Amino acid sequence: MRTKTDSRDASARILANTAPPESLTSIERASDNRKPPELKRRGGAVSASGKRPAVSGQNASGQRRAASRAVRLLCYLNAVTGDDLFEWLKAVTRWIHVFAVILWIGQTYLFNFFEDSLERDSSDPENVLGNVWMVHGGGFYQVRKHRRLRESPRVLHWFKWEAATTWLSGVVLIFLTYYMGGLLVEPGMDYGLAAALGVFALVAGWLVYDLLARSRLADRSWLFAGTGWLLIGALTYGLNHVQSPRAVFIHVGALLGTIMAANVWVRILPAQRRLIALAGEGKRPDPRLESIGPTRSRHNSYLVIPLVFIMLSNHYPTISYGHDQNWLMLGILLIAGWVAAHLFQK
Repeated sequence: MRTKTDSRDASARILANTAPPESLTSIERASDNRKPPELKRRGGAVSASGKRPAVSGQNASGQRRAASRAVRLLCYLNAVTGDDLFEWLKAVTRWIHVFAVILWIGQTYLFNFFEDSLERDSSDPENVLGNVWMVHGGGFYQVRKHRRLRESPRVLHWFKWEAATTWLSGVVLIFLTYYMGGLLVEPGMDYGLAAALGVFALVAGWLVYDLLARSRLADRSWLFAGTGWLLIGALTYGLNHVQSPRAVFIHVGALLGTIMAANVWVRILPAQRRLIALAGEGKRPDPRLESIGPTRSRHNSYLVIPLVFIMLSNHYPTISYGHDQNWLMLGILLIAGWVAAHLFQK
């Protein structure tokens, strides 16, 4: 199998040993001499012997330079292997993923800031719960929160594509790095089993979370968080037996990201669309629909900090996935992230 080094060495030898190419006129002349006389006329003047007049030295020099550039381009393309393209694909996907994460997290905490900073003035209408004044970039902004939507607005801005881009690019990046990059399993592990359980964990994890979030357990925040902590710890401990430690951590992080993205697309957005439809019909909104958005958004704000810890864990492996008790270290990272998120809320 030819390696990247072999390809580049061969290209270097081609460049070093290639003599200046013969002028295209000479090549055409040699080709013309092998053709019947009636095929020699392809345009331009032809001598009585059937030969074309010699071109000027300037044209021949330009043709030689063009041919030399073509040879160099072919040598460069020959040196570029599939490994280079694969690394470029991972690099571009990672850039998209990181930038989308920045946008999504920033928006999540911005709206949480709105919620915590609302102040109601005596002059505010009854339907207004409060407003926030801000300054940024030389401009002054006022944001109001309405108790409920009384009529469908003419223009409504949605914040949803950041979540979709983050999740999709993250899934592609995991597939390229772990499922195709050889980091999913360690020697002796079953690749098929590891891949199947990795995908199953994302789907089943969302379903279990969503079931708990709609139950009465969610009304008791500490009990809800404790149950989630135990389930994530059990998942980490179980995946350790079928996946590499690094892959285990990244799949737990992917589960948290899946929960966050599904909160946006499966719960928050449909509830908001239903509220808009009720407002357009002049009907009173359902209080249960009104509570979905703030609740799930608050959950996302608590999940995102431990998620970032996990996604960066390859920079400190000795205290994360590389630790002998990595499932316990992950539990500590979760608690630290939740405490940090709680402090941010305050």
